[in-house]
Amino acid sequence: MSTNNSNKNSYYRFKITNISDISESTYLRRLAKSQQNNKKSFFFEIEADSKHLDLIVDFLTEKIRTADSVLCSFKCYTLLTKNISPEQVVLKISTADELQSLIKSDLQPQITKILFAPKIYKDLKVLAQHYQATHMKFSYFWMFSPYDPSLIDSITAKQITQFNIDYKTISGLEIFNTKVPVHYELEPITNTSYRLDWEFSLAESQPLISVIIPSYNNAGFLSNVVWHLINQNVDKRLYEIVICDDGSTDQSSQILSQVFKTYEKSVNIKYIYWSKKHPVKGEQQFFRPGLARNLASRYSRGEYLQFLDSDILVPENFIATCLNEMKSNDIIQFQRFHIHQELSKTSPNYTKINLKTDTYIEEKEYWSELFFCDRWSDLPNYWKYTCTYALGIHKSKFYEMGLFKKYYISYGFEDTDLGYESHKLNLKFNLIKLPLLHLTAYDQMQYKNSFSKRFELLRTTAELFFLQNLDKNVFHLFGNYYRAQKPIKSFVRDLFS
Repeated sequence: MSTNNSNKNSYYRFKITNISDISESTYLRRLAKSQQNNKKSFFFEIEADSKHLDLIVDFLTEKIRTADSVLCSFKCYTLLTKNISPEQVVLKISTADELQSLIKSDLQPQITKILFAPKIYKDLKVLAQHYQATHMKFSYFWMFSPYDPSLIDSITAKQITQFNIDYKTISGLEIFNTKVPVHYELEPITNTSYRLDWEFSLAESQPLISVIIPSYNNAGFLSNVVWHLINQNVDKRLYEIVICDDGSTDQSSQILSQVFKTYEKSVNIKYIYWSKKHPVKGEQQFFRPGLARNLASRYSRGEYLQFLDSDILVPENFIATCLNEMKSNDIIQFQRFHIHQELSKTSPNYTKINLKTDTYIEEKEYWSELFFCDRWSDLPNYWKYTCTYALGIHKSKFYEMGLFKKYYISYGFEDTDLGYESHKLNLKFNLIKLPLLHLTAYDQMQYKNSFSKRFELLRTTAELFFLQNLDKNVFHLFGNYYRAQKPIKSFVRDLFS
């Protein structure tokens, strides 16, 4: 298997499942979402059992642009290609039966692109054999859904790697996470569920760098973090702080606006509140830091983005260091030391912390490889260390990669994914050996400092990361997360089914 080089095109997935999906209001809403995520084209997907094919074809004929693509089944392929160039149409084959229909049909001379999207292992075996025999004749692409324990013979990551296939994905298209509930709001575009709560601004300033901070029920730590950011040894017109509150219930917004009110006209701070209670879609109780960073970045003015967690204390030369390093690097990251939990609760000052006695390195064996290396890019698979506790990137590059992918709705790998995409673009990575201090509170962690819970959360997102890239190196690199992916009871059930 090989990875694919990123290209200039990127797709926004436009699923058409019913008549409302082809209304003008839906089209305009999705167009706005694609633009805010810097997606240059639509990837239309027509459900195989759609009852309104004539209307859908009319809609696509009117709306399709040169760089757009359409994914469809046999049912509508001929109808579509009467009005749309076959070069823009991708035929979806999911089962062995559909493959046989293709072989027996007279469509083959017209077809230029085929997407294999099997859901069960028996179909994967048949499609893999066909691919190995005919892959020189067509442009084949592959896409897989996450493992589904309720589906007999559902495909695991390990089974995908069993075949000697150079899986090619559709470059610039995010996979579809079938486990995301339909009511989840992944891309807020209006003030329906979020608002700019308050803003402090310094007159006549045009920030060069925007510090992006997602936060949830972390008023105490966040106040300390912001205090350290305000007290930097550079001109405050050079930077801004953009906080995206991920639906806190601890009055974080009110607390910070009061604590720092005296700085109202001397610093640049925006405070966005994104509620977890959507007035139409309902409760939004899921992991959203990556999405919160995406939202905050839309309000940023800086040429550079510096992602920072709401529990990271920085020295007074932090902003100056970021500005200097971003001149010659595309991606920067800092050393991180955890302050012991009891000391963290006392609102410590960065300057009062002794690295040797007051801190430790979490997952020391892993992170020490990065923190004390000679050069980040010399490490094997160096991109795997990309982590947003303190990650700097050029805003243009971040948008070129389409921001954080929206299907990561539980802990982990959304930042690894960004590092992998940056690696494919040959961006320049640099570790800054300036220690940042992590305030520790185990009850704030999604996994509550439990190794087993953290492992289970990462197993889910590791699968998504592999399915997005279908890179055999990724599978072996994070192999622990893919072992025993199929539960024992599902294994036994499938064995005798």
